[in-house]
Amino acid sequence: MLRSKHTGVIISVLRLLRSLVSINLNIANELSREFTFESKTLQVYIHRKPPYLPAIPENKEWEETDIRFHIIRFCLAFVEIGDTALITETISKKNYVSLSYALKSIQYDPYSVTVEVLKVLQ
Repeated sequence: MLRSKHTGVIISVLRLLRSLVSINLNIANELSREFTFESKTLQVYIHRKPPYLPAIPENKEWEETDIRFHIIRFCLAFVEIGDTALITETISKKNYVSLSYALKSIQYDPYSVTVEVLKVLQ
């Protein structure tokens, strides 16, 4: 699990962005158009590889400190809002790679994250 001295700030920003997406469709559309999903920093945090597996406990403390978890939730917010046009526009963007990267290594996430992702995608 990657951590930095800015973990709390990064997680707060991701929570704010997720809230904005879920509150208002106009804001969600704007974020979909303007957010840089291909950011190299974002991609670094979204990758989870087997060496991280032993360090991921199944508890709330983990959810509060794992940036990857919050990136996944932010990306899923565009799907959860339920607007077909927004979903299509967002996931078809060339630079919307975060969710696809997340799904490639979801087997290394705690059970609760896997269940949450699969519920949203069903």
